[in-house]
Amino acid sequence: MINIFTLSYSRANEYFINTKPIKNANYYLIDNNKQKYTNTFACLTYTTERNIGCAGGWNLICKIAFEHLNLDKIVISQDDVTISPELIVQAYEECGDNEILGVIQPFFEFSTFVITRSVWNTVGAFDENFIYVYCEDADYKHRCYLNNIQINSLYADSLNSNKSASIKDDPSVERIANNKKYLTLKWGNSIHPSGRAQVDGQAPFEKKSPFWGLEDAAPSNFIPKTRELIELYNLTDKFPSEIEYERFLSNGFISL
Repeated sequence: MINIFTLSYSRANEYFINTKPIKNANYYLIDNNKQKYTNTFACLTYTTERNIGCAGGWNLICKIAFEHLNLDKIVISQDDVTISPELIVQAYEECGDNEILGVIQPFFEFSTFVITRSVWNTVGAFDENFIYVYCEDADYKHRCYLNNIQINSLYADSLNSNKSASIKDDPSVERIANNKKYLTLKWGNSIHPSGRAQVDGQAPFEKKSPFWGLEDAAPSNFIPKTRELIELYNLTDKFPSEIEYERFLSNGFISL
């Protein structure tokens, strides 16, 4: 049984319209923006209290999948991509324990990707200091490389866009410049062999420990809370996804 989780911010209705359900699959939608939509097939849904960003949404999905549902492998997708069922099945079946396998060609692997509990336990959580959306995937790719986890792809075509649908639909969530600055602070400059990839800020990066000017000995999964994250979410001891996961455990999914 394939378990497919979709993180949705603004196009939940399009997701249900465009998705062709796979027969032997469980579908889960994590609504990160309190949308109004029509659930047209047997999809379990959960709505966050507020927008916890892409990294936070992925962390919430992984916590639900690997800690609550005790799954070993899942597909994570988003609401602005349409992937053929055959490619999803292929990615799920081919993904091994020592890799993340994306469906779409580089550098868009994380638009729809397969991740295992083993990788999640090895690499750790996504960094929620990348506010809302952008660069969280580049950070995770670099941390995968540092832990000898491969990022592979089925090389399916994608639209070459510099902005996600979330940013197009709601410009207030655009954090590209600030997230790039945080990525550079954390890992230095890109050393990808492709010049285009370097300009785009793609992994791998110069440094092998995060915040090299501040925490030379920090492990790759070291994630502090920035002042901006603390103030934005009024945090104390937990990340937004951890707060939301506790809420999920109290409320659970909603079924059709």
